Amino acid sequence: MSSLLRILFFLLLFCSTDFLHAQSPVVRVKSRPESLTYFEQLYKSQLGTITEERSNVKKYIKTQYENRWKDQKDMVERGEILYDSPLQKLCEDLLNEIVAANNLPRRFKIFVTEELIVNAYATGDGNLFITIGLLERLNHLDELKFVICHEISHDIKNHVNASIDLSAEMLFDKQVKKDYREALNSEYKVRTKLEKVIFSRLANARKFSRSLEFAADSVGKEFFIKSGGHAKYMKSLLEMLDHSDIEYRTDSINLYALVSLSGVPFNPSWYQQKSVSSLGLEKYEVEKTPDSLKTHPDIPLRIEKIAPEYASEQRTRNIDPAYASYQILAEREIIFSWFRLRNLGRAFYRAAMLEQTSPSAYNRAVMSLCASYLCIARREKLMGDYVSMEHVNFDPSYNKCLYFWNEMYSADMAKLAMGWASNSAQGADIIESEFISFAQVMGLYVNKNKSDFEKAKATFLSKFPSGHFYSTVNSLNLNS
Repeated sequence: MSSLLRILFFLLLFCSTDFLHAQSPVVRVKSRPESLTYFEQLYKSQLGTITEERSNVKKYIKTQYENRWKDQKDMVERGEILYDSPLQKLCEDLLNEIVAANNLPRRFKIFVTEELIVNAYATGDGNLFITIGLLERLNHLDELKFVICHEISHDIKNHVNASIDLSAEMLFDKQVKKDYREALNSEYKVRTKLEKVIFSRLANARKFSRSLEFAADSVGKEFFIKSGGHAKYMKSLLEMLDHSDIEYRTDSINLYALVSLSGVPFNPSWYQQKSVSSLGLEKYEVEKTPDSLKTHPDIPLRIEKIAPEYASEQRTRNIDPAYASYQILAEREIIFSWFRLRNLGRAFYRAAMLEQTSPSAYNRAVMSLCASYLCIARREKLMGDYVSMEHVNFDPSYNKCLYFWNEMYSADMAKLAMGWASNSAQGADIIESEFISFAQVMGLYVNKNKSDFEKAKATFLSKFPSGHFYSTVNSLNLNS
């Protein structure tokens, strides 16, 4: 195991009895040699399954398998797999339950990734991947169970590799090449004829892909029911996917209340009443993909096929208490990912929205760090690198946050950073967290409080000599 550890900071040590507050902070490693070895061995074994004799097709398939291995390798090396998170343990437990209930081969492995999109996928080599973007949106453990059953079905039916084979056949099909040349050499309507050649094949490929989804739903349902799942959660899962392009939290944000936590007086000039475009537009049209080109069937069709008895029920969103703590953990993972990507406007927005529903020292530490980094960005005239401008396509609450930061002076940002950092330290054991301590150091740094900063810096360096932020804190100097 590499000695380069990265703190993930999502499990708080606040005054509570649920599992989130009873755990130590999760540790992510930069890479795991055993994982790299595992993925590489799978890649090499997959190469041995290629029976195609045509050199060009065989080369194409081999390249796709190699790309799969490289993607897996990159995820491990970038630290994007949450090995030690309770979310990973939850997925592993559910996978084992499904495998045992259905007497399936024990060759599957499941990984939780820090990808922000709502997604789950099988890679065709026995590996299943679940994103934190998906885990955040789930309402019940059975929804996650059906996701895993669906992806297992893709693997068992060899859908991924079959799709690669189909792509290879289409790419090197002699008739396609002939039709393409004829269209290209036509005297008139060349573009129309080329589109016909291309899109007819593309539509066929999409139909094939959609048929695989129906098959995975059907087989996945059998696995799901045998492992004790309730059919109504297949419907709620699919409905969630149908609305996954909508902001997860759409409540109105209360910036006054959030600022009051810092003890800094609120300046009305920071607040935006309404967000519109320069043309006065408040609504926008979402571009829709033609049905014939979708890789997945429409959600109502999928629901009608696998859960017809619940198809007419109205959609509701009630988080099961057994899943609620996992959902909060996934949301904190997402907040950290935005922070790590240095999209500070989005990181602050998500932390602020979570603070309104589930107050915690962690949320306030994120808010403090965002304020500190934006203060530095303002002073160095680099705000555009870390926070977007308002846009009509954004959620109104997000636009208010963007306006809030873009209209603020660096001195005010520094005060907010220190106020939220002080507030975040009011938990029980939370002050021992590297993340929270880092927020306090940064707050003092941007406020140029030299004596208190030097003390906090020395304390931090002594407590966290192997911490993720050690080199950052060590490089801070108010004398420069």
